[in-house]
Amino acid sequence: MNCPVCGKEMETGFCRMYDTRGGKLAWLPYEFCKRSTHFILTKDRVRKNGGVITSVHSTIFDNEEQISWCCKDCGKIVIDVR
Repeated sequence: MNCPVCGKEMETGFCRMYDTRGGKLAWLPYEFCKRSTHFILTKDRVRKNGGVITSVHSTIFDNEEQISWCCKDCGKIVIDVR
């Protein structure tokens, strides 16, 4: 998928909450999520594996994986809602 803002190719991945205290929304690359089915997310693990931590504080995702696309060039994430 191309980024709707800058037009560059976006990377497929998943959005998940990364902190057990209600925490922040993190985006993780598809390949990392598929090879690591059971893992505890930490800020360091997210960043080490090419993920992005957003400034969004929410429990809307309830730790379920939401397929999404990330443009690391302009900092946009596109999330499917259905």
